[in-house]
Amino acid sequence: MRPMPTMLLVLATAPVEAAPTATTFDVPGSKSTTVGAVSKSGIVAGTYKPASHDPCGKVCGFLRMPDATFTTFTIFRAVDAGINAINDDGTAVGFYRTGPWDQGFIRTPDGAIAKIKNGDLFTTAVDVNDSGIALGETTVDSSFRGILRTPDGRLSRFKVKRCQHTIPSGIDATDTVIGTCLRNSAEHGFLRQADGTTTLFDPPGTDLSYGQAIDDSGAIAGLYFDAGNNLDAYLRDADGTFHLFSVASQPQAIGVSAMANVGGEMQVVGNVEVQDRSLGFVYRSGTVETFDIAGGTTGGAGTTVAGIAASGTIAGSYSEDGKVWHGYIRTP
Repeated sequence: MRPMPTMLLVLATAPVEAAPTATTFDVPGSKSTTVGAVSKSGIVAGTYKPASHDPCGKVCGFLRMPDATFTTFTIFRAVDAGINAINDDGTAVGFYRTGPWDQGFIRTPDGAIAKIKNGDLFTTAVDVNDSGIALGETTVDSSFRGILRTPDGRLSRFKVKRCQHTIPSGIDATDTVIGTCLRNSAEHGFLRQADGTTTLFDPPGTDLSYGQAIDDSGAIAGLYFDAGNNLDAYLRDADGTFHLFSVASQPQAIGVSAMANVGGEMQVVGNVEVQDRSLGFVYRSGTVETFDIAGGTTGGAGTTVAGIAASGTIAGSYSEDGKVWHGYIRTP
């Protein structure tokens, strides 16, 4: 029997630090730029829509290096695509669409792009670790399963025992996978070790939660419903200690994007929707800070967070009109 985790309840308070600075950017020659991920060292990856005809297709991929130089590439001439993760050697993973179903892809530092495909059904790549093992999600017999791709191209599917759906979301340096299990109409976080051993977990006091991000230290972050049926977030230390926190009062939606160890302190970042506007948030030192890079007020305007680097730099996208998107880098 696994030990019962302890719980620490923390209250969100206003930050007292100096305001971070934000650098905005667009891919040269683009009409809209969407950031999908940032590596620990600060490589930003995403997709953009060309302002004019481009051989890469309707949606193209990009990498923005820490020195602000860009590399652009085609993703199978896709009509839609997104990048979900990038590691420090520049390996990026995500999804693309040329027909009715999303398919996963992986782009290695040499510029080669390979499909991560499970027949003709839905597949997407959600994360990649520093060893180049890509984690994805696919469908089998109308249920969601996890899928792993090793650097030599081998694919293997997995599911958590007794779960109707297995929805993976992150993989760490030890090949441990975090995600969400749907069992008997209730969601639970799961941890799957490299040997296939799986553990389900929920924050104390709830039996409805979602595992969304994992750090190489073994810490994880996600969401849960509290006793009042409010959607809140958690940080779970590697030893099983939970830190619970509210992102906003009565949010319409919350999503945890990523987490990072910044100077010995675990920080969690994500998005929260309040009054039909998306805001970014960062949780650190027991406090929550929300922020908005966008200046517009129309419907759909707002800020999204793609990830956080080991320096504490946050990367994401913002829109002032809900139609055209731009990238940003927020430096503490």
